[in-house]
Amino acid sequence: MSELEKILDEHKKQKKVLRIGTGEFADSMALESISNVSEILINFWEEKDPLAVLELKTKVAISENYFSKFKPDPRIIFAWSVNTEKIIKEEEKGTAPLEKRLESAKKAINFGFTVAFHFDPIIFYEDAEKEYPKVLEKILNTIPPEKIAWISLGTLRYPKELKIIAEKRFPKTKIYSQEFIEGLDDKKRYFIDLRKKLYISFKKVINEVKDLVTFYFCMEGERIWEEILEKNVTSSFEVKLLLDKVALKLCYGKNN
Repeated sequence: MSELEKILDEHKKQKKVLRIGTGEFADSMALESISNVSEILINFWEEKDPLAVLELKTKVAISENYFSKFKPDPRIIFAWSVNTEKIIKEEEKGTAPLEKRLESAKKAINFGFTVAFHFDPIIFYEDAEKEYPKVLEKILNTIPPEKIAWISLGTLRYPKELKIIAEKRFPKTKIYSQEFIEGLDDKKRYFIDLRKKLYISFKKVINEVKDLVTFYFCMEGERIWEEILEKNVTSSFEVKLLLDKVALKLCYGKNN
């Protein structure tokens, strides 16, 4: 914690907002009953009062008892990875159903926290273009847009070594059955036309709330940003600035 404390103190002195996230490689809350890591971090935020947000990514349901341990803090972002019911049932074994994730998000808001959602990975299958927008609609019909920090969109991508490991561990998986290309980042991904097709399916719903919710793409170039979100984003630095703006608002919301 000493290294984190040093970084947070430096950013606060410089009045530079910082975004810290957990859950990229392992679920932030799946082992919380054993590790208490997220609880330690949330209490640390209360103690240090940093100019920073903490995002905890998960696919589990969280109880009111857990949220009730802490003081309200909009800088703490509970973020749920979401998918269609088909993908959750077939590919996300042991995780909470979509309804339970959304119920948990409502509880988080009621206890004074912020929420976020990540459509990542978006996986192609026959009815994907019909079902993914319905998930977004369900989120927006359940959660007040002003309580959502951001919503990300990213199609399936993976290091080529992962396929062998994943298919050995999960022989019934079908997510690698499409044709993939190797990108400049050495990761396998869908062809751009298929990625666009999936993203376009979200566009109608996004347009209804784009002035209320911040949407962003994971690992996509300016062409996708322009065609789907109608934003001129040409670099990862510009994505950073977009999210930092939201984070700063959450931090000063706490201080005010």
